[in-house]
Amino acid sequence: MKSKFYLMGLAYLLLSALSPHHAKAQAESHNFITYDTTYKLGSLTYSIRISRPANMFKAGDPDTASRPAIITMPGQGEMGTNLAKLQSFGPHYWLNNGWDGGVVLGNGTHYPILITMICSYTYVQPDWNLAVLNYLLNTYHIKRNSVHLGGLSQGAFT
Repeated sequence: MKSKFYLMGLAYLLLSALSPHHAKAQAESHNFITYDTTYKLGSLTYSIRISRPANMFKAGDPDTASRPAIITMPGQGEMGTNLAKLQSFGPHYWLNNGWDGGVVLGNGTHYPILITMICSYTYVQPDWNLAVLNYLLNTYHIKRNSVHLGGLSQGAFT
């Protein structure tokens, strides 16, 4: 009886070694677009730079699946309405300087949604950012357990 299970186990190992395996890594496209948009919150205007899959809103496309996101806010010196400040620091700075947006993990290279935001008001309040964060989470198919926030100075404070 013992040898029967041994032979079955050996046969399974041989078959699994010789059979093609499906890749276990997450298959993600890197067909991204980057653009600037705004979000109005009362008298405030948030300027937001977004890098996301081009087909995120195309029904039936694999890019509609939710993805992790890296959301950053620079420091107080970058607040205002100057859109160039969206790429002074953080992920969009690095995208402009050679990074392809990929994050290499043990199960492959992943391409999170990248978002950088600034506010028209210099002294940003946390509850304002919460309203913008909720808008972003509800609009851009972001995985709720994979939201990574970063900030410099004022951006980290809020």
